[in-house]
Amino acid sequence: MISLVQKTITIHADPRKVWEALTESEFTKEYFFGCHVISDWKAGSSIIYKAQETVHVNGVIIRIEPGVFLQYQFPSPTGNIYKVSFDLAPTKGDTVLTVTQGDFDDEDRYEETSKGWDYVLHGLKEVVESQ
Repeated sequence: MISLVQKTITIHADPRKVWEALTESEFTKEYFFGCHVISDWKAGSSIIYKAQETVHVNGVIIRIEPGVFLQYQFPSPTGNIYKVSFDLAPTKGDTVLTVTQGDFDDEDRYEETSKGWDYVLHGLKEVVESQ
């Protein structure tokens, strides 16, 4: 197995705003490769990232603490199961967001995912801070 991708970014907003941008489709489509997120936000429920009619992620929420933590899992194209975690920590009026995704079975997929999270997090920061 290849290691975890872990990215951290500081967003100049409180965790409620960051959480809203993570969980509301009107925001995710702006920074998550055009994808709308669909879920009822309960442990055991599905979480889907979909752009137009194409489903890019079809997973299950493992753990959720609104405004604090979200973890879900989904199958990779090779059948491996990836887990993704969002950890929000308030700090002096800002939010430190850490995203972790892991258990990679392919070096190329690891590199692609690492670059993808850079894109997503910088877009998320821009969306949240422009509100």
